[in-house]
Amino acid sequence: CSILNATLPGKVFFPGSDEYRVQEASYYALAQSELKPDCRVSPTVADDVSAIVHMAGKHECEFAVRSGGHMTWAGSSNIGPSGFTIDLQKLNSISLSRDQSVVSIGPGCTWKMVYHALEPYHLGTIGGRTSDVGVAGFLLGGDDNVVAYEVVRADGTIVVATPHSYSDLYWAIKYGSTNFGIVTRFDMSTFPLDKIWGGALFYDISYARPLLDSLVNFTAKLADDPKGMSAFGFLWNADAQDYIIWAPSVYLQPVAFPPLFSDLEKFKPLSSTMRMASLAEITDEVSDLFAGGVRTQWFTLTVKADAKILLDIQERGAATFKPDRNRPGFISGLTVQPVNVGLVAAGSRNGGNPMGMSTDDGDLILLLASLFWTDPADDAVLIPKFHEFFEWSENEARRRGLLNRFIYMNYALSDQRVMESVGEENLAKLRAIQGVHDPQGMFKKYWKGGYKL
Repeated sequence: CSILNATLPGKVFFPGSDEYRVQEASYYALAQSELKPDCRVSPTVADDVSAIVHMAGKHECEFAVRSGGHMTWAGSSNIGPSGFTIDLQKLNSISLSRDQSVVSIGPGCTWKMVYHALEPYHLGTIGGRTSDVGVAGFLLGGDDNVVAYEVVRADGTIVVATPHSYSDLYWAIKYGSTNFGIVTRFDMSTFPLDKIWGGALFYDISYARPLLDSLVNFTAKLADDPKGMSAFGFLWNADAQDYIIWAPSVYLQPVAFPPLFSDLEKFKPLSSTMRMASLAEITDEVSDLFAGGVRTQWFTLTVKADAKILLDIQERGAATFKPDRNRPGFISGLTVQPVNVGLVAAGSRNGGNPMGMSTDDGDLILLLASLFWTDPADDAVLIPKFHEFFEWSENEARRRGLLNRFIYMNYALSDQRVMESVGEENLAKLRAIQGVHDPQGMFKKYWKGGYKL
């Protein structure tokens, strides 16, 4: 850290300083903010990142990299006193190309910043549904809308990876995690976007099975109309002392309940925030519902589009945590969202991606199980129970022949085998590309966090 401080004066912050405290407090999960690196360094240009990476390799220093800091497990984007953390939040520029077809985004941006910057131009881009999520972690956990990545490689060199230049790196980094380089700029395609229809509907838990049946039908209908998206979240409501169903929904045109949503319209909600609004406003609503500064655990599964397995996993989770509902800050949740074959097919464009999903798998459902609480004393009880719930869910889906191998990185537990889920062929290709761009294994040895090959 002393070498960093001499190299980048004014950009290195030590424990006890105001900026250090601000950065550590801004992580989503308390398990992350409780780690105390020896120092935190805040680059403002790509050359700063290059200098940091070069120094780390030369002096064999361990480090972590943080963008939005929304990952939930300890050490995913932070580190303890054995190393330092590169905090990218000040790499937060946003600019449009002259023809406005491409937006260039710094890795320190959140989707809130991006959506608000594009709104005056009546443009959008494909990003997160939660506005306070960071751009970099979200995109490096799987994306097909980036047309170019500016990347700092393990030797400190800065390259721009596109389908035509460093095309191997361009392919690999789409699901790259912490294996290939630190991205200092994302160039993303834009599309025309004005007011849209979106928000959330809230339903009584008694609608669980018919709503899940409707989700399976909705998933199939996305092939004909990919402009919409809906998901269902089963969330514990302490006030009602029961679960409620949260259905965040959006349609990228100002049309209320288009045919795609005809099934959803049949059910009478407890309440609704659906309206014509901007993408920024709708994603801000989700962020407000799930504020950070929490103790939390997440896991994910990908399963065939089958309502019964989703309902059974929800009911198993509800039963597992029934004795814990009065613990401070307790919320358990299960969110399920569609993965239509058309979405998988779209991933083959722009050079394809390494995620290993196939249209042969048919329609799928991506599942996120989550648990929240506030008292550190409850860690010892809730974390093991959550892992038991994960093991039951995975084994039950496998037993029924419904489990898909793909594991979505941005929702996964720390010990889920994310990189292996891409399949043997893609995994071998990723490792070969890693060998080309990091032949000494610098990132493998010294860049901590993320999911390693």
